[in-house]
Amino acid sequence: MSLHRVARLVAKEFIQVRRDPLSLRLMLLAPLLQLILLGYAATLDVRHIPTVVCDLDRSDASRELIRSVMASGYFDGVGTTDRQDQVIGWLDTGRAAVALIFPPQYGARLASGGRPQLQAIVDGSNSAEATTALGHLSGIVMNRSIEIAVERIDLQGGGVLGARAAPPVDARMRVWYNETMESSHFMIPGVIGLILLVTTMLLTAVAVTREKEIGTIEQLLVTPIRPVELLLGKLVPYSILGFINVGVILAVGHYWFEVPVRGSLLLLYGLTTMFLLTTLGVGLFAAAAADTQQQAVLLCQAFVTPNMLLSGFIFPIENMPEPIQLITWLMPMRYFLTIIRGILLKGVGLEILWPQAVALLVFGVAIFLASLASFRSRIA
Repeated sequence: MSLHRVARLVAKEFIQVRRDPLSLRLMLLAPLLQLILLGYAATLDVRHIPTVVCDLDRSDASRELIRSVMASGYFDGVGTTDRQDQVIGWLDTGRAAVALIFPPQYGARLASGGRPQLQAIVDGSNSAEATTALGHLSGIVMNRSIEIAVERIDLQGGGVLGARAAPPVDARMRVWYNETMESSHFMIPGVIGLILLVTTMLLTAVAVTREKEIGTIEQLLVTPIRPVELLLGKLVPYSILGFINVGVILAVGHYWFEVPVRGSLLLLYGLTTMFLLTTLGVGLFAAAAADTQQQAVLLCQAFVTPNMLLSGFIFPIENMPEPIQLITWLMPMRYFLTIIRGILLKGVGLEILWPQAVALLVFGVAIFLASLASFRSRIA
C-alpha cells in the first residue's frame, strides 16, 4: 500500500467537496440545525399539562389544593367551569388533558373530619402524559393529605401526638449524573450519536455512488491504485469532517443545552474513531452494493432505523421483549451511546467502557473488511 497514493486520493476528495459548496454547507450546518431542533423536540419531560377545574365547592380547602396543583409546574390552568357536564367538552376538543372536579361540601366534609372525594379525569390518548399526570396528581394529593392529618392530630392531641404524626423514616433522595433531571442531558448525547451515524454514512455512500454514476470510479480503478487505498482515500476525508462535526455538536450541547462534560474528551474522540470506522464502512458497503445514489440512501436507511430504535436512544432496552433485547447487541450505536453518555454525564474512563470499545472495534474492523471484499468482487 502506498501512503502517497492515499494522500493524493484524500486531497482529491477534499477538492471535490470544496467544489460542491452546497454539500459542504449541508455537511457542516445541517448537523448543527438537527441538534438544535432535536435538542428541544426530543424531550422526555412532561410539563405544562393543560388542566381545567370544575370547583363546585369554592371553599378555602378546594382553592388551596388547586394552588398546590398549579404551583407544581406540571399543570397549567387553562379554564374553569361551573358545570360538571361541560368537562367532557374540554377533554374531547383537546383544550385540556386533565380535569379536576371538586364536589359540593368538599371543604365542609374535610373540616368535619370526613374524607371528601376529589375526581380527576385524565385524557389517556397520550399514555406517557397520562401516566405522568396521574403520578404527580397522586403525589400532590398525598402530600396535602399528610399535612391535613398532621393538623388534625395536633388539634386533637397536641405536642407529642403531633410529633408522632411525622413520617417515621426520614428518606433523603439524591440523583446522580443528572441532578436537575433534565431529559436534554440524556437526549443530547443520543442526538450526537444519531447525527454522526446519519451524516457520515450517507455522505460516504452518496460520494462513492456518485463517482460510479458519472464513471470516474472506472478511471480510478485502471490506475495503479489498489482497492484498499481507494477505500482509505474515501474514509479519511469524511472522518476528518466527522470529527469537526463532533467538536461543533459537543460545543453547542455544552454551552447551549448545558450538557456537562465530566470525562476525557481525548478518550471520547478516540472511541469516536471506532464508531466512525463503522459508519463510514457501512456507507462504503452500501455504495459498493448500490448502482445509484437512491439505492445507496435506501440501504443506509435500512441500517439507521434499527440502530435508532434498538440502541436505547428513544426506548429503554430493559423494557423490550427478551428476543428484541438480544438483537440490540448487534447495533453498533448501542455501544457508542453507552460510551458517550458515560464520558459526558458520568465521567467514567476506559476501565469502565472497555467492553463497548472492544465491541465497536470488532464492528469497525469487520465492516471495513466486508467493504474491501465487496469492492474487490465488484471490480473483479
